[in-house]
Amino acid sequence: MKWRTLFCGLVGGATLTLATTQVLSQQAEGQEMPEEARAMVEMWTKLATPGPEHARLKELAGDWKQRQEWMMEPGGPPTTSESEGESEMILGGRFLLQRAKGAPMPMFGDQPFEGIGLMGFDNYSKKYMSVWADNYGTLMMYMEGQGDASGKEITFDGDFNDPMTKSKKKMRWVYRTVSKDKYEFEMFEPGPDGKMWRSFHMVCDRD
Repeated sequence: MKWRTLFCGLVGGATLTLATTQVLSQQAEGQEMPEEARAMVEMWTKLATPGPEHARLKELAGDWKQRQEWMMEPGGPPTTSESEGESEMILGGRFLLQRAKGAPMPMFGDQPFEGIGLMGFDNYSKKYMSVWADNYGTLMMYMEGQGDASGKEITFDGDFNDPMTKSKKKMRWVYRTVSKDKYEFEMFEPGPDGKMWRSFHMVCDRD
């Protein structure tokens, strides 16, 4: 998360709290709410209200059996693994908290997999946001995305520091709803020719 986003969020929350306190105090004293304060409260209330995009995230909530395929290079043989996921809507239905645990993946020795993520939709920027971290690294990935017209796909784009190339590397995630009890997750990255290719595919069935 960028410092400016965090700063604006803290300032916005503090401003709303102050404005609300002033409004309640004035109302208690029988004073009429100033138009500026009324507009501020109305704006923040609207921005803080979950909408259809949050309902879309709720479709990913639940317990899931997950089957994955990894590929180290385009056209290479896939490596398979399995994991279990559980997701829940938190903070009044505004964010999706994700957790996943699985058996060790061959390329990471005998260490079992464990990851945690947070997804949301910002009513102001009109963008989905996702943060992910797991025990196979020390980085936190931040992605921003958009939903398609069908309401079945959310595509996230971002980048991270690739220690192999010592440079920024693009990454794309796609969540695709198949049914109320099944969804897919795909991960794409640039290949040697610069074109994005699918390096990871996961099928999730509701447990």
